[in-house]
Amino acid sequence: SVLFLKDYFKEVPIVIVYIPSPLSIYSIKSPFVFYQHEMMLNKHTLMKSELIPLKSQEICISIENISKKHDFGFLDSRNYLRNAVAMGKLVHGPKDWTHFNKNGYEALSEGILEASFYETRPGKRFGCKNSY
Repeated sequence: SVLFLKDYFKEVPIVIVYIPSPLSIYSIKSPFVFYQHEMMLNKHTLMKSELIPLKSQEICISIENISKKHDFGFLDSRNYLRNAVAMGKLVHGPKDWTHFNKNGYEALSEGILEASFYETRPGKRFGCKNSY
């Protein structure tokens, strides 16, 4: 569908935004996490917490590579979301812990606006290698 948009709106730049799993935004203190797969409602997984940032980075790089392959812009939103969390804000919940709340949408918007207006600023990077 994004390739259709690229062909249909030839003059409009397209930016792919990586929105990570909620687990990869917060500092997990437990050595293990137990999470439910949203796509497979009855499947639960026990995972070492130390693997969360590695898996997030792997997914981010994969999406960034696809974006580059098709000449799309790319924004990794993790830094913006983590900065909000570092300031003591929750970016998910409390009604739904798998989707953004107002703080989350504000942090995401900040990243999108910054990438939109400052993408050509020297030294400014919006890719995955800047967020690990």
